[in-house]
Amino acid sequence: MKKILIVISIFLLILVIILGIRLITNPLVQSEEEIRENMLKETPMGTQMEDVIEFLEGNEEWEIKSIRYENGFYHQGITPRREIGEKSIRVHMGYYRAFYKFFLRTDVSLYYGFDENGELIEIWVRKMIGSL
Repeated sequence: MKKILIVISIFLLILVIILGIRLITNPLVQSEEEIRENMLKETPMGTQMEDVIEFLEGNEEWEIKSIRYENGFYHQGITPRREIGEKSIRVHMGYYRAFYKFFLRTDVSLYYGFDENGELIEIWVRKMIGSL
C-alpha cells in the first residue's frame, strides 16, 4: 500500500511540474499589454493591412476570425467604448488554463484597426475568461 502511495505521489508531482512548465512557457499567459507590445514589434503602427494578414497567416496556431474592409473593430477596453479604424482584423490566438482557475478557459483575441488607407493604427489584445 505504501509503494502505491509513493508511486501516485511521484506521478502527481511530475504532472504538476510538467503542467507548470507548459504554463510558464506559453506566451499567451503574458499580460495583454505585453502581448500587444510583442505584436507591435512584429507589425508596427503604419504596417499595411495586407502585410499584417500575411504575418498572421504565417502562424498556424492562430485563427483569423474576420477581415473587414468596411469597418473597424469595437474597442470595449477603453472608455468610452467606440469603433477603431475603417478596416479591421480579428484573430483568435488561442487559450490557456491557469492553475488557480483550472476549470476556466482564458481565450486570447487580437484586434487590428486600420485607417482608410489600410495602415495599422491600433492593436488591442483581449482576454476573456470563460468556462470549460
